Amino acid sequence: MKTNINIWYYFAGLVSGLFLLTACGSDQKPETTEAGLNYEQVKITATYDNCKSGADNCTFYTADFPEFYGFEGANVLNDFVLHDFFEVENREELRSEANAFISTYEQNMNPGEEEKPAWYKFYQVNAELLYDSVVQLSMNVEEFSGGAHGNTAEYYRNFNLNGELLEFDVFLPGLNEEEVAEKLMQAYKEKYPEGLNMLFEESIEPTANFLPVENGVVFVYNPYDIAPYSAGVIKLRLNRM
Repeated sequence: MKTNINIWYYFAGLVSGLFLLTACGSDQKPETTEAGLNYEQVKITATYDNCKSGADNCTFYTADFPEFYGFEGANVLNDFVLHDFFEVENREELRSEANAFISTYEQNMNPGEEEKPAWYKFYQVNAELLYDSVVQLSMNVEEFSGGAHGNTAEYYRNFNLNGELLEFDVFLPGLNEEEVAEKLMQAYKEKYPEGLNMLFEESIEPTANFLPVENGVVFVYNPYDIAPYSAGVIKLRLNRM
């Protein structure tokens, strides 16, 4: 137990005295630029026929994400958001994807056909400073581009303020991957006792998609990661030893 307590004191000591600063919109920055988690929120949107993004029956593509500045790991985090979350090289490519999504919708509309259901892609990326030293990036995804149903997903990644990606073993000291996999299966059986037949594999492996929580970690598995769409987003909590 003493070791676990020291780990959290280590996190707190990394950036003691820093402040969490956020922006209110894509054209605003915090009034102060003191060291901390500084960013402005950027929004890239394309809509069909000038409809209002997010409204019912509006086909739209929106990517809402932070752009960091003013601390050592800012550029690393910015690159991660674009390259890993959105899988693009830069903002211009993201804008092109947004426009292409609307164009594809238009191309799928046939004259004389009843109005097609609205398509949408909505990406909301947020940043949060945990334990004064852990930057958690989270991305919620909602999308529909035809077919039987839309899709939703949640993604989380955790960094220190130097831009170093933090793995689960930082938050679950003393457990290796095999032990974590065993505990994940146990947690699944307890939470979903009737759901074993839904699993694609006989084991559940740890993932980089997790949330640090008090005294442990919550691993997140999106539809089709370990089970079918009908299972939804599966979250399994493991506590520190």
